[in-house]
Amino acid sequence: MFEEMKYILFGFTIVLFVNSLIQYSYPYFGCTEMNLTNLFRGNLWCVAFTNINYHVQSFQIHFYLGLAGYFLQKANTFVNEYLKVKTD
Repeated sequence: MFEEMKYILFGFTIVLFVNSLIQYSYPYFGCTEMNLTNLFRGNLWCVAFTNINYHVQSFQIHFYLGLAGYFLQKANTFVNEYLKVKTD
């Protein structure tokens, strides 16, 4: 159980770090400014950050759904073991 939690925490930390890095890079490269370059997607850094952000968000949704399934499976196992002991 501890080994599994270590991998879950590692995955969550990586996703959080990549999200923070991307969000802090937007203002640095001028991606939040309203100008013609950003309007017509001429700034390649901003386009790259937007694409990376899309893929990280997609991975994040899959990660959270997998994590929810894992915890649901563990809760189901715990309840089944508890009820098995109570009925015997």
